[in-house]
Amino acid sequence: EYKSPVSGGMPYEAWPDTSDNVWTADEVHSALIKLDPKTGGFTFYPMPQPHQSVPKMEVEANNTLWFGTRGVPTTVGVHFYPEGYTPAAPPLP
Repeated sequence: EYKSPVSGGMPYEAWPDTSDNVWTADEVHSALIKLDPKTGGFTFYPMPQPHQSVPKMEVEANNTLWFGTRGVPTTVGVHFYPEGYTPAAPPLP
């Protein structure tokens, strides 16, 4: 069990990746959050719009995160490459 480093967070669900990190999203802080259980450290990835709600996400074998958002002017589908878009990343859909 890990305590969030920010107060008032509202994570919805959590998913592990193949590197044993755990991912969740927080609508209050408009961020994807990665927990590294080996270090206990959290990394926050800001969302492009405030108050984006990510109710569900999936993590592919290559650690790409797929999710949809709600609660913003436009509902969108997103794929997120935690390591950045590099030549090793899968092709854009």
